[in-house]
Amino acid sequence: MDSPVFSNREYNLRNGFTIPLSYTLRNTTDVLAHPRWLLGVLMRYLLTTGMPRYENYPAEVKMRITARPMGRALMLNDSLTWDDVRVLRELWPRTLMVKGILHPQDAVLAADCGADAVIVSNHGGRVVDGALAPIEALPEVVDAVGKRVTVMVDRGFRRGTDVVKALALGADAVLIGRSTLYGTAAAGEAGAARAIALLREEIDRVLALLGCRGVSELNPDYLVLPPGMNHSGVRQSA
Repeated sequence: MDSPVFSNREYNLRNGFTIPLSYTLRNTTDVLAHPRWLLGVLMRYLLTTGMPRYENYPAEVKMRITARPMGRALMLNDSLTWDDVRVLRELWPRTLMVKGILHPQDAVLAADCGADAVIVSNHGGRVVDGALAPIEALPEVVDAVGKRVTVMVDRGFRRGTDVVKALALGADAVLIGRSTLYGTAAAGEAGAARAIALLREEIDRVLALLGCRGVSELNPDYLVLPPGMNHSGVRQSA
């Protein structure tokens, strides 16, 4: 469902980053000032497949990003409940993961509904800007369902050291997206591969410096946690 309603992205609106794309003096000048990107990316789209489309959406809304406003191009549903997850479990025979978990009770509900995994995520902080950081919510989620389902986490992980911290707190996996997207933007597939290699090297180096032979040896004892937080992630009263 992504999010039940659209968020108020004032920064995007202020900078003219809208869907469909808004052509302003500022962004037009910016594109013209980068001829390599203009010819290698934008012009390549125009000469081959046309402007990018929402390829991961149903056919009725699979349109170009310049087609019409996001609010009218996409369908949202604010009436979905946990019962819908149960129905999805009955319909979908393969792995079912529920993303956007920030509370241990929601993780328990996901497991009760038959989810195979939960992904601790705050949607990049782009929907509710005061949302809890996923790594802060991670320990309690692990304690609540770590033996029942796979627990993954994303958002804000930029270095291999960040990945090690999450694994030490009990995550089974850490999702990385922006690093590989930066690599792709810079050098295509080779850039994405380079970003993954850098993360792998950093993880291996940190494990060696900690004296760990593998990620399976990581645990919260390798971390200095914030005051008032124990290894289960529970805030203790003074």
